[in-house]
Amino acid sequence: MSRTSAGQPAPAWSLLALTAAVAMTVLTGLLGASAAVSPLPGRRLGWLPPYAMNVDPPPAVVSALMALSVLAGAAGLVGASRALRHGWQPDPRRLLAAGALAVAALAVLPPIGSADPKSYAAYGRMAATGRDPYVTTPAELAASGDPVGAAVESPWQRSPSVYGPLATAEQALVARAAGDSTRAAVGLLGLVNAAAFLGISTLLQCLAVTAARRRRVALLWSVNPLLLQQLVAGAHLDTLVVLAVVSALALSARRGSAAGLPAGIAAGIAAGSAAALKLPGGAVAVVMAWQARRSPARLAAVLTGVAAVVGTGYALIGVHGLDQVRRASRFVSLASPWRPLATVLDDRYPGARTVLSLCALGLTLALAGLLLRGLPGRDEPGLATVRATLALTLALVLTATYQLPWYDGTAWALMALLPASVFDGILLAHTTVLSLAYIPGRDVMLPIALARTTEAARSGIAPFLLMGVLAWTILAVRSAPPLGYSSRQGE
Repeated sequence: MSRTSAGQPAPAWSLLALTAAVAMTVLTGLLGASAAVSPLPGRRLGWLPPYAMNVDPPPAVVSALMALSVLAGAAGLVGASRALRHGWQPDPRRLLAAGALAVAALAVLPPIGSADPKSYAAYGRMAATGRDPYVTTPAELAASGDPVGAAVESPWQRSPSVYGPLATAEQALVARAAGDSTRAAVGLLGLVNAAAFLGISTLLQCLAVTAARRRRVALLWSVNPLLLQQLVAGAHLDTLVVLAVVSALALSARRGSAAGLPAGIAAGIAAGSAAALKLPGGAVAVVMAWQARRSPARLAAVLTGVAAVVGTGYALIGVHGLDQVRRASRFVSLASPWRPLATVLDDRYPGARTVLSLCALGLTLALAGLLLRGLPGRDEPGLATVRATLALTLALVLTATYQLPWYDGTAWALMALLPASVFDGILLAHTTVLSLAYIPGRDVMLPIALARTTEAARSGIAPFLLMGVLAWTILAVRSAPPLGYSSRQGE
């Protein structure tokens, strides 16, 4: 067993758990089409992935693999994080290399745990063939004889795109390269996501201010099995949102008269890109604009950058690109803590969803204010933008009516830059519960026993566990150390 310079043993069981978690996710994808892995019709684009066998594993097997991966990953993160706090000093370069190896393995497999990349491919295909993805549905694309539209799975066949103009641009570029092959389009989208994940790892290392913080970043992001499963294996667009947010923070951190205004514009462009990918990504733009309010020149620079991306994007696609976003704001996901209340009110009050959305927004803003006080790192001026963005982002993922595990990605990236605190456990609990709730991922027929178990976990257990996580967050804020406490003690 290796030891650190401080004499602390490397946490062998934790490293084994982290490795096993990634290995089980890789195995799930390697087995090929299943209840967790969508079949990918169409030709392969040269030698490019995805690659997989054709084992046809039972739904119970892939569900067990995914659940064990999540549980092992969560346990490994708990153990390794505790070891970091007690003197374990791994070389962050080794952790980065291990994370890159895991990303490479997952990037060449078909998407795991979700069929969303097929809908991305369809929206890109629409844009590439002259259709409007904000009006056209995949079912309408399929009706025209297009095989990419025909490959889209429930529940997205009748849903126009909810994504921003920059997301559509990326999807259209991929579609032009892939043609009418779903396999090629999904494979390319997965490679782009994998590259984005590695880019985030690099940027976070650059933003980390101490060796201890670089080790923390490598653990909580680069080798985090939950993020590898949700963002890389799942090939979700949210990875690009995280990249844009972290890029905005990196550019915003540049100071000095020589770099001030150009960096402000560049940071605004990156922040605007986050919003133009998915609207909630714009939280960083709100924070940056608020923090620049006392400097008219910097505020103008940030807003110019944001407007250059968001304004141009929506000018090109039209404001109707926000229609589906407005409709989606009334959705309540099955595992959301709001779900029990929505179920009770839906049949009695037709406008209940609108009221719930407004209540969720109010709770988000209130919790963001509390988190801004309670998050660690208040004594580090360089973390002000990170803390404020995390406060708003974490409040949103904890209180939104529509919650999915891959939505937590931005919060993880920002949390990794702060000192260790109770909020690490809160975010881990939130992502773990949601990850377990949405296993195996695809909307397909399951054996009766597994279907009942899945429904009970997703709609019966997860909402109440997430209520508990929210309550835990409020209690943690109330117990936050007073102003003036140095959160860097022990580092």
